[in-house]
Amino acid sequence: MKVEIVVTTTDPTTSPSYADVYRCHLSQMVEGAAFTSRYALGTPVQTALSAAPFQTRTIVLESYYPVKPNAPLWVRIQREPGDPADTFTHPTGLAMVKVTPLAALAEPYVVQNVRGYNSWPMIQAIGGKLVCVYSRGTAHSINEDVRAVYARTSVDGGKTWTPETIVADTPGYGEVGVGKGLDVNGAMLLWVRRIGKDWNHDLYRTTDGATWTRKPTNIGDVSASAPSLVLDAETGLLSNYYYQRGRGILRCRVVDPDSIFDHPLEWPVSEAVAIGSPIGIDSGNVNATVIGGTHYLAFYSGKAPDTAIWVSVFPAPSHR
Repeated sequence: MKVEIVVTTTDPTTSPSYADVYRCHLSQMVEGAAFTSRYALGTPVQTALSAAPFQTRTIVLESYYPVKPNAPLWVRIQREPGDPADTFTHPTGLAMVKVTPLAALAEPYVVQNVRGYNSWPMIQAIGGKLVCVYSRGTAHSINEDVRAVYARTSVDGGKTWTPETIVADTPGYGEVGVGKGLDVNGAMLLWVRRIGKDWNHDLYRTTDGATWTRKPTNIGDVSASAPSLVLDAETGLLSNYYYQRGRGILRCRVVDPDSIFDHPLEWPVSEAVAIGSPIGIDSGNVNATVIGGTHYLAFYSGKAPDTAIWVSVFPAPSHR
């Protein structure tokens, strides 16, 4: 169900430059259950006032609250004058509370529900096929040896999935997917973070979502920091941005992807893009986007407990 209120004011000082704040309390009395088991405290909702007195405003306070059929529903509306966003210091009137039934949400499809901490999924389409990659361990931890990466595929929009395929299960390492995408030929690319006695990133490539190819690269200056790939459709060049933790250097390697995925030990020398903090894990995790011919690279840098977000601007490579 959805909860809305209709409010108004008679005060002549009303103006859109002011705002008021409301929230709702919702609960149901379910037989045999504690009173608090069905209680939900709504998020405060701020809206601008009307331009003139006696005009009404409809405010959605709760867009979706699941209800138990045939159980009494309790609704309380509360204004929040103590909230700093409530800047209108005059009374308002509650003209109506609207409770609207909603259709039940569609049930999600199950990809994997075997025992264990199945987590951090990534999903990618290869043509009409869905590939869902996830990792499983025993807890919310990425460095436990038992954590490995798996995949299942679906050709019916997620309704059914193929049996589980092992993508990465290196003895002595915990593994988790940290990035995905497609290359120029439509094959899926998957970055896997591998943590054990050392920290690594492995790049996998597959054309069918079931036969997962892993090869070592000659990129040895990245540790515990997710890379960001940008493929330029006009030049066909692939820019691999990553942060060298411990040195505090944001680096880039530019390559023709056709020449590298069958020869992963031939990545070209990196180029420094920006300098940040060299203090361990207090900096890194670059993420890139593109506007026109310019790459914008966000990363964080500093010294715990204070770190900052930075954006470096770098021209897109113009030739092979």
